[in-house]
Amino acid sequence: MDYKRIYDNLTERGKNRVLEGYVERHHIIPRCMGGSDDVENLVALTPEEHYLAHLLLMKIYPDIPGLIYAIHRMSYDGKRKLPNGKMYGWVRRRHSAMLSKTMKITQGGDRNSQYGTCWVSDINNEKSFRIDKKDLDRYIELGFVKGRNVWKIKKKIKTPKYIKRQKQREKEYQEKVNNAYYWYNKLIDSNTKSIREFVRNSDYDKSHVAFISMLKKYVKEFDPQHGKSFRRG
Repeated sequence: MDYKRIYDNLTERGKNRVLEGYVERHHIIPRCMGGSDDVENLVALTPEEHYLAHLLLMKIYPDIPGLIYAIHRMSYDGKRKLPNGKMYGWVRRRHSAMLSKTMKITQGGDRNSQYGTCWVSDINNEKSFRIDKKDLDRYIELGFVKGRNVWKIKKKIKTPKYIKRQKQREKEYQEKVNNAYYWYNKLIDSNTKSIREFVRNSDYDKSHVAFISMLKKYVKEFDPQHGKSFRRG
């Protein structure tokens, strides 16, 4: 049996798709054989495919200790032997779901130090960092991408579905900016002395607090000056 051909087909198929749900990262050229962590050497596989990939590698290179150790480690869940890739996939998904549920219970809401934040990535420089969620739209406008796994995002942003969604987000953001400037210009042109008074006498359908929040987020020229004024200079 041509194990090398099967392995190449498996990893090549993984490069040309975007998987939903739980996935595992696989080094096409194993690290024990000099493989790097570069995005070109990484592929997202289902747990069953990941298990099969390491079986094939051991068949192709039977004398490399690192490959034998890897498949041996994947064949146990800590207490018992896992008989096949299907069982491995079931255990890995259960473990992932358990961790997700535990995190929601123990780190939910304001008890979580990361509550209200999210990750964005600079694809060109392959860097990720955490930001406040309320600033996400602004970072998206500057070309950052939501998410942390740069190697996975690089594949995702090439799909037509993602490109379409990204254009839609940019359009929605621009509409919000245009709407904010519309109300900002009306505010400047009015003779009112306070934003509260302006909102009360206008057809703006939200509170003056929401009005101020909108201007702060989308209008660069807006300067509330601690609520005393809305004009610069």
